[in-house]
This record gives sequence, structure tokens and C-alpha cells, in this order.
Amino acid sequence: MHLFLVNIVGDRIENENAVIISNHKSIVDHVIVPLLTRKTLTQTEEQLLDSDSEDDEKKIIKKDVKTGRKIRFKILQNEEAVFAKDLSTILIPKVTFFTWYKLWSIPSIDYFKHISQADENWEMDGETLVSTFHNFLDIPSLNLTQWVVTFPEVNMFTEKDLRMQNILGEKHYLPPFEHVLYPRFGNFANVIGGLYKTKYTRLYDLTLIYYNRDKRTGKIIDFKPPSLLSILGVRDPNIETVILVHIAGKFFSHVPLKRNKLEKYLESRWMKKDRLIAKLEKRILKENSKLVDV
Repeated sequence: MHLFLVNIVGDRIENENAVIISNHKSIVDHVIVPLLTRKTLTQTEEQLLDSDSEDDEKKIIKKDVKTGRKIRFKILQNEEAVFAKDLSTILIPKVTFFTWYKLWSIPSIDYFKHISQADENWEMDGETLVSTFHNFLDIPSLNLTQWVVTFPEVNMFTEKDLRMQNILGEKHYLPPFEHVLYPRFGNFANVIGGLYKTKYTRLYDLTLIYYNRDKRTGKIIDFKPPSLLSILGVRDPNIETVILVHIAGKFFSHVPLKRNKLEKYLESRWMKKDRLIAKLEKRILKENSKLVDV
């Protein structure tokens, strides 16, 4: 039995050193990002190795179009099951999470302990920043492809936090959001500053959407993110969770370095992300209603 379904759309992730930013919906986000190393990098390589005919080449070309910037296909027909073995064979690229003043290779007990204790507006001072990333870039294993992941929202999304942020944001003339929390600039500025003009060539912006579906009827129930226990199997056996991952890629050199421009850049991306989530959820429901009514 599969653990959950994953649905990856958008730009293809290249096998290069990259910084990955994402909205933060669930503790499961930490599993999804490493999973992309399997789903987006090895799959095409396997297809190319196995391709002997012209028909196979057409299938590969079709997949390239399928994962392009404009989604010209049925989203719900792009779902793939994820099994436990998929999670046990994630090797390359090496994924590092940057949060709470540290670079974490694997989210540990200490990692989640920091989540409950640290200030959401945390930011490294210049000396600590230089030292942290200098030591990180000197690690011998960096000869492998590396992804550094950070969640600019810092906290996981909740309706309560959203309401509080929108109330406070209105007083400071900040844009309101519906599906994401207002991004914090400190950790994003740190990771951009720490890796600028290094071997990191790409920035990938992930938009994560979770939806739960009744296996018996095929009807989507809601868009609530699951708990880690439910993903691991402590859940209603008649409910399945699907995780939609939308990928938008940029060259790292195109990201502004000056603080005021960087803040505007991140705020603009989050405004687009908020609209994208609304658009994708609407489309998912529309496709689902047609499938259920058939």
C-alpha cells in the first residue's frame, strides 16, 4: 500500500546546486522536498536509458511539455503513488535545511525542538553568517549536487496565524493573504547572502498544496495538510492524501542582493504564490467534480 500520492507540475529541476524555497503547510513538507530528488531527476534519466524507439522519444518530449510552465494537461491525471521504498532510496542530491540559525542535514529531534523555541524573525549577524556558510561550503561532500532548503514563512500555516498576521499586516499596510503566511525576510536574506556567487546556480520556488480524497467516491474532501502520523498510516483507510508540488525555477543570479529589493522580490513571489494556490485549488475541484459526475 502506498503512503500517499504526489503530483509534481511546473518546471523541471536540473541536477545542479540549488536553493529551494517553499510555503510551509505541514511537517510532511520535510519529506516532500527530498522526494523531488527521486521524482524529478532520476525518472527522466531512466527513460533515456530505456529508450530505443522513436515512440519512446516522443513520450520523453511529451513529458517535457507536460512539466512546462503552462499546465496544459489534467492535473488529477498526473498523480503518482509514493511507497516506503521511495523514501529509503533518496541519495542525491544531498538536501540541507536552513532554519533556526543552523544548517540541518536531517531534521532531528533538536530541529523540531528549535521550531517551538526560536523567534520567527530570527536572522544571523554578518559574522555568524560568514562563518556558517564558509564552513558549510568547505565540507568535502559538497562535490555532490546540493540543495539548500528554507521556508520563508518560518512557521507552518494555520488559519489562526493567518488571521493574526492579516490583522497586524493591515496596520502596517502589508498585503493580505488567504493561503500562505507573510514571509519573514531574515532567513531568506541569510541564505541568499551566504550562497551568492558560489556554486549555487538555481533558485526553485515550490508551492505545496495538500488535498484529501475519499477512496470510495473519488470526491475531494478538503485541502487540509495531514499530520505526520496520518501520512505514516494512522488515519482513516478510506481517505487518501495527495500532495501537489508546483515548481517555478529561476537562475540564482537573477535574485536581487540588496536588502530592500530582496524583500520586495520575496513579497512579490508570495503574493503570486497565494494567487496560484487559489487558482490550482479551483482547478483541482473543477476536474474532480467532472470525474465524480461521470
